Amino acid sequence: MFAHSAGGIVACRVEDQPNLRRVVCFGYPFKHPQHGEEPFRTSHLQHMRKPVLMIQGLRDEYGNAQQAQRSYKLSDSICLVDIDADHNCDDLSAGEYQRTLKQVVEFFKESGSDPDCFCQSRLGRLCRFCMELFMCPLIGVGLCLKELP
Repeated sequence: MFAHSAGGIVACRVEDQPNLRRVVCFGYPFKHPQHGEEPFRTSHLQHMRKPVLMIQGLRDEYGNAQQAQRSYKLSDSICLVDIDADHNCDDLSAGEYQRTLKQVVEFFKESGSDPDCFCQSRLGRLCRFCMELFMCPLIGVGLCLKELP
């Protein structure tokens, strides 16, 4: 499952679903920049059992990887990675995009999943973070179509 921002909260809360093997969150919203700590955002993260890759921008106003590691109790199944970006990953260089895409592909290869499933659109071109076709824009959560029963 792929998720962005608040969709990451949803994706992590449903990680116990049997067909869900792994979660990738871009810009997980650890702490809203205009609010205090909100436990609904992070309290469940210490109990995650399935592998989760959280890709956080160094300039993410909701928290980067180092801030999250210092501030929250996180399960050992969570891998946090910083990238040179903001919360929406809109300002990625071509090199940073390729490095991030490689990390996502490797993360799915570890599970035995077909990485082409996550990296090609129907038009045969590379999707931006593998999400363009699989994301629900209302909640920021997506599923790989090959994973559906």
